[in-house]
Amino acid sequence: MTTYIEPDNLSDLLLVEVKTGWTKQRVTFAKGPAIRTGLVIAHVDGKYVPLDVAATNGAEMAVGVAGDDVDTAEADAKGMAILRGAVLANRKLLWPSDMTSVLYEVAVAQLDSRGISVISTLEI
Repeated sequence: MTTYIEPDNLSDLLLVEVKTGWTKQRVTFAKGPAIRTGLVIAHVDGKYVPLDVAATNGAEMAVGVAGDDVDTAEADAKGMAILRGAVLANRKLLWPSDMTSVLYEVAVAQLDSRGISVISTLEI
């Protein structure tokens, strides 16, 4: 018998949405690295970019999480972001590779200040 494993979807990441149309927002992601669902993002010059803990231009401030995959290799692109009023599954978040435990705590506090709670969930 073949076993089917359902792929991840947004509800695996977004556990609670405070209000439809308020928690999630359509935004512009800047040209650059591909945006993947669950990527922690920052806001720089009116566009959203991956969180960069070594930056000094605003990209070091966590403001939300990408809610879908967006191809930004060739140009800026529209996509969905979770920017306020949410509970997110920590295991589904994508962090920078140079993230330390101290920087992680700072970023989680930044998200929390925007009403985005990051919680650990049980793996089944």
